[in-house]
Amino acid sequence: MLWAGRDSLACVIIGTLVLDVGVQGLHVLNQRTILDLDATARSRLNSVYLIFYFMGGAAGSAGGSVAWDLGGWPGVCMAGLVIAALGGLLWAATVVGQISR
Repeated sequence: MLWAGRDSLACVIIGTLVLDVGVQGLHVLNQRTILDLDATARSRLNSVYLIFYFMGGAAGSAGGSVAWDLGGWPGVCMAGLVIAALGGLLWAATVVGQISR
């Protein structure tokens, strides 16, 4: 949807809404998982999670700026696609590793 946003404001709006819902959902699931780990360390675990969450956001913003300089809108969309694919591969490798145990 976002790739088509180069020529359509409606696609940018829809793509952004879908992306935001996904990010917010993942954030809630991550926090639930982290807070279920150790009830006595919830504050510390949440602090560490949020530090890395914001570091990832800053790195994504910096990477998006570089992608824009190198390739404009298609470059930003391609960078997002590559990051999502790498995340999917990492998740798949983790799942396969857990299954083989």
